[in-house]
Amino acid sequence: MNAITQWRLKNGLTVLYRRDPSFPLTSATLLFDMGSRSELPKEAGLCSITVDLLMQGTRRRTARQLATVMESVGASMGTQVHEDYSELGFVVPATELDRAFGVMAEILKEPSFPKEEIIKEKAHVLAGLSSRKDAIFNVAYDALNSAMYGRHAYGRLVEGSAKTISQFRKSDFSQWHERAIRPERAILSWTGPMVASKAKQLTEKYLNSWRHPYGAHHSSYSSPAKVPHRNTDVTIRSTFEQAYLMVGYPAPRATDPNHIPLKVLNTILGGGMSSRLFAGLREEQGLAYEVSSFYPTRLDVSQWVIYLGLPKEKLKTAADQLDKLLQQLTRSGPTQNEVKQAKAMIRGAFLMDRQSHRRQAWYAAWWQFLGRGLDYGDVFLKAVDAVTPKQLHRLTQEILKQPRITVRVVPK
Repeated sequence: MNAITQWRLKNGLTVLYRRDPSFPLTSATLLFDMGSRSELPKEAGLCSITVDLLMQGTRRRTARQLATVMESVGASMGTQVHEDYSELGFVVPATELDRAFGVMAEILKEPSFPKEEIIKEKAHVLAGLSSRKDAIFNVAYDALNSAMYGRHAYGRLVEGSAKTISQFRKSDFSQWHERAIRPERAILSWTGPMVASKAKQLTEKYLNSWRHPYGAHHSSYSSPAKVPHRNTDVTIRSTFEQAYLMVGYPAPRATDPNHIPLKVLNTILGGGMSSRLFAGLREEQGLAYEVSSFYPTRLDVSQWVIYLGLPKEKLKTAADQLDKLLQQLTRSGPTQNEVKQAKAMIRGAFLMDRQSHRRQAWYAAWWQFLGRGLDYGDVFLKAVDAVTPKQLHRLTQEILKQPRITVRVVPK
């Protein structure tokens, strides 16, 4: 894999470029250090809608015209917003790079936030929020986040709430654009066929003029997430015929030394059909039809979450058996073979995820965002390989001794 070349434009934009002359497509990711974690409670959902609206019209072209320009050559462009960051990305035939960069520059510098598109976008988001109650996982997870994080942004939905969304006006989106969509807050990572000097000329041609007339703006993130001080139990009576059990513990942030070890531990506990949860609670005891765990990567205090979908009559037994399983893991820790298998699973999944140029571009931007360095992929795999059973045993004891959030969704 070719090395990455890095430079910075005069407007503060960091650019990462990897050349691949043999590949006919070009992929790019533009990452902003602004997500829902930057919002005040009254702004919940503002970042998400603003970023989505970037592609819904500029001072020169409508949403349909922008889409036609890209689709006419088989290219795609899209946006996403997360708790800690936002992103804009595209995939385009290498022969159409000027077209893609031209559209990107236009929507970054000249979004018009048309009134009719705002109405449609708000209606779309409100419909999505309303439909969340139709999925039992969402009902449980939303309750767990609220109980774990309280007023912190992690306790709210990235999409916001019906109350906040209904109050947003065009000026709110324009102001958020001025605050967040700025070159000095962004990292552009892309792959193309040209030499680095030509790639630099191209980015300068389209993005050097991307500036804001208001000078630098420093974001004030929400206050750090607070770890719960006591166990919290939440019971939700629902119209679902099945039951759901979800348990969550505070977990290390992305920059914590225990971040990678917990990724390994999470794979042992809930990563696939060979995991302890799946083998013990589903296959051996038949207590649940759905069982797993996850540990999201976050810049602030994260969470280690276990969940089970099961018949209502098995809820108490499953909760008791889950506690026994966790107690056993706390007493003895994982086996050498479990650790070895988890490492292999993580390595395989990581390498598979980096097969596409688009994911390679994303990873490069993400590692730069975290301050990890351009070669962190190799460092990450070496760090995974270095994890030991003794280290995981100690980590298990540290995490599971914390207060936890337990959510039960039960039929009425």
